[in-house]
Amino acid sequence: MTKKKIFEVQEIHIYQDSIRAVGTVNTEGWKDPELILRPSSCVGGKCEFDFVAQPPDGPVTQVMLPIDATYKSGIVMVNNHFIVYASNNKKGLFLE
Repeated sequence: MTKKKIFEVQEIHIYQDSIRAVGTVNTEGWKDPELILRPSSCVGGKCEFDFVAQPPDGPVTQVMLPIDATYKSGIVMVNNHFIVYASNNKKGLFLE
């Protein structure tokens, strides 16, 4: 099954060698969360990510649950604007 964007991204945290996003899913059963760097998105100091996970494959309870993912790379050191997309919103962070 193909991974899909999570329901909503809540926070973005930037570290020396990684970016971490925290969000929510709207049902039980989501697994293997991941930040996927959008192709050709790291241009002019800005990088964009899709926050995705494997959705449940059967009947599940409707409930809001936390989920997080980390992207480890040296891109943090050479970029200063980060945007993470979920299905219902996006969050951005600009480093000065």
